[in-house]
Amino acid sequence: MTHTATDPDDRSAPGVGPLALVKHLRGEGFTVIDASRHEALAQVGDGRQPHTLAVHPGGRWGYVPYMGSNTLEVIDLWRLDVTARLTQEQIGTAPVGAALTRTGEHLFVSCYGGLPDHDSPGLSVFETGGGDLALAAELPVGKAGGVAVDVRNDVWVALKEENAVVRLAGNAPFEERNRFSVPGDPQDVAYAPAYGLLGVNNVEDGSVTFVDTLAGEVRGTVPAPNPRGGTAVPATPRTTA
Repeated sequence: MTHTATDPDDRSAPGVGPLALVKHLRGEGFTVIDASRHEALAQVGDGRQPHTLAVHPGGRWGYVPYMGSNTLEVIDLWRLDVTARLTQEQIGTAPVGAALTRTGEHLFVSCYGGLPDHDSPGLSVFETGGGDLALAAELPVGKAGGVAVDVRNDVWVALKEENAVVRLAGNAPFEERNRFSVPGDPQDVAYAPAYGLLGVNNVEDGSVTFVDTLAGEVRGTVPAPNPRGGTAVPATPRTTA
């Protein structure tokens, strides 16, 4: 089963403006906001403690893992409702990250706890098909935190207990391609496609490590107390006082 951005049911809905999706860390689900009119449209989902939200390239389908309730919801962003809900027996324990390959064919869900058929944690990989998900693989790589996909369709995963970030192939059999050491307790990752840089938040160390995903090398680590999330800003003129 494959599902790409050119599938007829996944093209952008006509007349629908951009949406902002705001997760409820201490509550349930997330809020959908009309980004043009700055109006809240709906509260969607009932899982607890969402950590990320992946949106299919076509813009219709969203995928939300909930660490607190050990579930993953498939969201129809046209109708603003939940179309499917996967349980702990299907995705694993404490899902924290989600990322889609560039065509949207595969969804990677990272877990802090055991996978359905393994004692160890890692990644559950699903084939996407509209609102449906079909399990493609379980990758017991270790306690997996943030996950991101780069412009080459490789998958980057922070391994919390191994103080490492690994690069996996985005296509089956999803083999490991590289492994890079980082300081203590890597959790979230943030990817800047314009620069090919991956930021890895090392919470215990209080730092962020930057990996050049195109060159396959660590650029350096900078101090950042209790780092969470991250984004890249295009170069702009700066002045100093």
